[in-house]
Amino acid sequence: MLFSFASNCVIVLIVAFAAFWMIRGSAGSDLVNAKGIKALRFFTTDSNLLMGIVSLISAGYGFKILSEGEGSFPIWLSVLNLISVTSVMLTFTVVIFYLVPATGKFLWMYSGSNFAFHFFVPVLAALKYVLFEHEVLPPFVAVFLCLIPPAVYGIFYAAHILRRRAAGLEITKEHDWYGFFRGGVPGVVLVFSLNLAATFGLASLIWYCANSLA
Repeated sequence: MLFSFASNCVIVLIVAFAAFWMIRGSAGSDLVNAKGIKALRFFTTDSNLLMGIVSLISAGYGFKILSEGEGSFPIWLSVLNLISVTSVMLTFTVVIFYLVPATGKFLWMYSGSNFAFHFFVPVLAALKYVLFEHEVLPPFVAVFLCLIPPAVYGIFYAAHILRRRAAGLEITKEHDWYGFFRGGVPGVVLVFSLNLAATFGLASLIWYCANSLA
């Protein structure tokens, strides 16, 4: 529990620091080429903020458990950890296997706030969940709940673009920042289907690894 508590505290501090510089729009906060509040439109930002919030709650429970010398996380908190860890690992996977090869910008993807949100937080979150937070684990059905963050994000993303298209407004990279609609609606459906499939695969793998060590 000590490593879990320490890891959650580190994640909270790193996310808070990176979010502060991101929202402030300071040098080195070049998160996905966005400054200030606009960075919230990216799944990278949203998934890491979710991880930070869940880690804050987990740190609070961890402190209580360490103080009392007994106890474990409630099942609902374990579910939230699985959801948030899966979300940041989806960010990690998309960046390293798609964005880096597609853009060739390895150093940019892992510099400034990008390093924290693309690599450090996802890796630390996955390690602490799999290795040190498996005393109480949710049933496999919780894996399906991990689809909620990318599904909700996809709905809002698509609704934003379709609303502009219905109004006859121009759709630029400023609006379709991931470029999903360049392939039309069928392309969007394919991308989000693959995204959900990847999320389910990652959640299943994380759940399996944690259960194997329980």
